[in-house]
Amino acid sequence: KKQITQEFYKLNNITNVTDDEIIADFIININKQIKNTEITVKDAKSGIIIKKTQTLNSTNKFINLLIQYMKNYTQGLFIKNLMIEDSDYKIILDFIPVSLQRNLNGDILKNKYGDVIIKDTLNIDDYYQDGTIVFGKQNVVMLKITNVGNKDAFFNIIEINPDGIIKPIFPIGDITSVECEITKEHSIILPIFINGFYPPYGKQIYKVFADENPIDLNSVITNQGKLDYKGFNSFMLLVNNSYKTKGVNTVNTSRINNKNTGSVSNLMFITK
Repeated sequence: KKQITQEFYKLNNITNVTDDEIIADFIININKQIKNTEITVKDAKSGIIIKKTQTLNSTNKFINLLIQYMKNYTQGLFIKNLMIEDSDYKIILDFIPVSLQRNLNGDILKNKYGDVIIKDTLNIDDYYQDGTIVFGKQNVVMLKITNVGNKDAFFNIIEINPDGIIKPIFPIGDITSVECEITKEHSIILPIFINGFYPPYGKQIYKVFADENPIDLNSVITNQGKLDYKGFNSFMLLVNNSYKTKGVNTVNTSRINNKNTGSVSNLMFITK
């Protein structure tokens, strides 16, 4: 336990390790068996299991696996809670649920250009349960962004899974961050489909970053914070820093220019 606690305190986003479940953000249960050790990590507030796995009873393997889980989870928690307001640069995100044309086997049909065929646009209100949007593996959605800021803005969208894993949502493929710009008072339906939602299930967030300059979070996420930060804007610095451990090549966030740094907005939903 002492060794694990010492490793936890090296992580950027862990401030305290405690035995008091009342004040904890997450709870780790360790069940040592004859050949394996079962690790269960759950959210302290909701009780939702974030991660459950088994590893061989090797101390080093066990600690390394646990630290990686915690690094992912706490990094995701940090990015989830990151909120910045700027009336000049602000973009909001909405879901547009759709149904697609399928053949008798349930396979998605495409037109001669290779695009999927939308059968119908559905009402997002039908997906609310107790005030929260709920999706499952059968649901298909498109993404609509609206620039509600005072100026044209560049944008980037990432996904934060319940286990803290961060993934790029848009831009994808050959689309670059320089192309992700939207004029003020305009809306765009992005050229992508989210074709089903899969484990890990639980509370999920799509986070939209808006700024006066292009935001290349994809390269930051792909390289796990190992990029040279020269040329980064404030958002790229913050996400890049979230991959670091304390005292190891971290960027001093006091160097970030707080004037016109853009804004961040969340679209939270549940998957199950």
